[in-house]
Amino acid sequence: MLKHFFKDRDCFTLVRPVEAEDDLQNLLYLPDVCLRPEFLEQANQLRTKIMKKVRAKKIKGKPLDGEMLL
Repeated sequence: MLKHFFKDRDCFTLVRPVEAEDDLQNLLYLPDVCLRPEFLEQANQLRTKIMKKVRAKKIKGKPLDGEMLL
């Protein structure tokens, strides 16, 4: 059933963001400078790939903005 909603699927792997296990448990609180450069580069590549594929939601033919959402 999920395949019906996600016809265009893709796979993207990322390196481990940090080496230390303790840091892995606290990723939310770590600044970017503490993350591996390879991870940051791959995360940026993934973000770019997603933004190229995603289309803006529309209501009556107009792109949805914050005001329309309210």
